[in-house]
Amino acid sequence: MAYPAGAVEKKALDVYAQSRVSTASPSELVLMMYDAAIKNMKAASEYIAKKDFSAANVAITRAEDIVEELRSSLNVDAGEVALALDSIYDYVYRSLIMSNVKKDAEILSACIKVLEQIRGAWAELARTGARPGQARG
Repeated sequence: MAYPAGAVEKKALDVYAQSRVSTASPSELVLMMYDAAIKNMKAASEYIAKKDFSAANVAITRAEDIVEELRSSLNVDAGEVALALDSIYDYVYRSLIMSNVKKDAEILSACIKVLEQIRGAWAELARTGARPGQARG
């Protein structure tokens, strides 16, 4: 039986991605979500530059979904850090909607910067084993 070109590679990548997600720690999953949101926003910026607004819409919508998932997964009982993140996610989500309506890559750029900063802080927390809101001296 012949497989279409690339089908075997795609299946292998899908299996790898599924395995990576199912074995990831909660911190690693959050980092994956940041990476996916940032990747989609960067792709949307490229699509906007190429005037491929349909593809930009798809990429921005994916980023919106990820930001909403990040927001819904917050533990609001965790205190100030969770409340601050909730506010930031709300800002990013609303900005993504506006960038999609206006097809504005500058708005996307601002969103990317915000999520990259949070992602960097999260990566440091994951590396050190600290929890958000926990002081490291």
